[in-house]
Amino acid sequence: MNHTAFKISSYSITITGILFSIITLTGCSKKEDVLPVPKTSQQNVIINNINPTSGTYLTVVTITGSGFSEDPDSNIVRFNQKPAIVISASATQIVVRAPLFYGHQPVRVTVQKGNKIVRGPDFYYYIPIIDPLPPALEKL
Repeated sequence: MNHTAFKISSYSITITGILFSIITLTGCSKKEDVLPVPKTSQQNVIINNINPTSGTYLTVVTITGSGFSEDPDSNIVRFNQKPAIVISASATQIVVRAPLFYGHQPVRVTVQKGNKIVRGPDFYYYIPIIDPLPPALEKL
């Protein structure tokens, strides 16, 4: 008799465990109970063009493309490794002032958004040519 009571208890515990598992698994399958996976707003950054492609220190350069941050402070623009001054930004355009740089080689223009860095077209620095002073001013 003691042996039969054990089987009944064991059987009822097993049924209870199975019912609990079914109810738990069925209850979790509802969409309302599952937490949504947050979507990231990180769109790929693409640089299509820069204009102008050459200039001097503080030249205003417009970078066009897509995936830029609309917050000017969230876009990091560099000419080689020198940071440019970001004037304005939208999702498709960043306007910057070229940083101080000396050299004759092409300068890499990069845009960083978050931890993504994208290389754009090269920018060429040139040294402005100052015309000689008129003869009347040379004597001063």
